[in-house]
Amino acid sequence: MTETNSNSTGHGQEFNTNSSAASDPSLVPSSPFYIHPSEGPSFVSITHVLTENNYHSWSRSFRMALISKNKMGFLMGSIPVPSPTNISYHSWERCNTLIMS
Repeated sequence: MTETNSNSTGHGQEFNTNSSAASDPSLVPSSPFYIHPSEGPSFVSITHVLTENNYHSWSRSFRMALISKNKMGFLMGSIPVPSPTNISYHSWERCNTLIMS
């Protein structure tokens, strides 16, 4: 028998994980805390560099990249920083650092 737990991402979105998986939200692909193995600081999805003349196209590309990776909430503040004792804290910190890189 598998027990099901309900976890919250901290911004109104809930997802279920079974107890056999760790309750770490970074392991759930639908969670904004999830980072795919192919994602990382060396992976650049925005190919053009921001200049004083291309802000609008750069901004649109950056926004689409964050939305497609379920990370826009980190930039907009809808995924607040969890308390350091919360299990989500390290996942939040890792995602936030990835976005800043």
